[in-house]
Amino acid sequence: MLQKIISGGQTGADRAALDVALKFGIPHGGWVPKGRRTENGPLHEVYELQEMDSTAYKDRTLQNILDAQATVIFGNGPLRGGTLLTLELVKDRSRPHIHLDLSQSDTFEATILLHSFIMDNGISQLNVAGPRASDDPMIYEDVKSTLEAVVYLLCLDETPGHPEPNAPPELDSSVAFPSQVSEAVGLVAADLSLKTKVSMAKANDRLVVDLYYAWKEALRCRMGLEYGNMQLLDACREKAGHREIFTIDDAVMEVIKALKDYLNRTYRLKVIK
Repeated sequence: MLQKIISGGQTGADRAALDVALKFGIPHGGWVPKGRRTENGPLHEVYELQEMDSTAYKDRTLQNILDAQATVIFGNGPLRGGTLLTLELVKDRSRPHIHLDLSQSDTFEATILLHSFIMDNGISQLNVAGPRASDDPMIYEDVKSTLEAVVYLLCLDETPGHPEPNAPPELDSSVAFPSQVSEAVGLVAADLSLKTKVSMAKANDRLVVDLYYAWKEALRCRMGLEYGNMQLLDACREKAGHREIFTIDDAVMEVIKALKDYLNRTYRLKVIK
């Protein structure tokens, strides 16, 4: 697994990388210009980036390149502005990098290319760069989708250490939609057998990635997120911290992480005894 995702905090590609790190519990970091400068105001403190002494974007771009083992540069067509500068800087300093032109590769192909690059080069600290949102309104979703898929492939590369979750629990459809994260956790946990709860408590935290991809569609519906359950969505957003873009799939992940935390606290003690 990636041990750290580094980015510059700008809107668009940078922010997508940081949100993926937060979503999957991957350590993140990097440098941001003095004043936590971005195009839409100071970067929120939920993103644990360090301030440079300089307000120049170029300075933080170079520092993030130097601090990472490698850089992935996303784009849609010819690079320009700060994204082009990033490519020039990694080439000038002969730093490992990969440029993914999403106008030439779909998400699946981009995922395979980036996954292979990470595995072939043994990358554990990855710098992510690309256009800001004002230059490419679609780049956030494109980068987020690609990185999420890469995280899943990297998780599969490791020895699981626990049974694969083949299907979501059989949830009682007569129960009302939960409005709080704790209610959602209770609903899911109630339909798991004791053996499953103990097994999940013993598993390492990579389990949340497996559960997310195996249970996502079912939980979107059962939690009412698919049908506009804004109370739960807002509760999950609050738990996750400040993010400008927060989707129902992100809310599902917050419920799954809370479920794992609950099982760790409640059923891991049973194993010790």
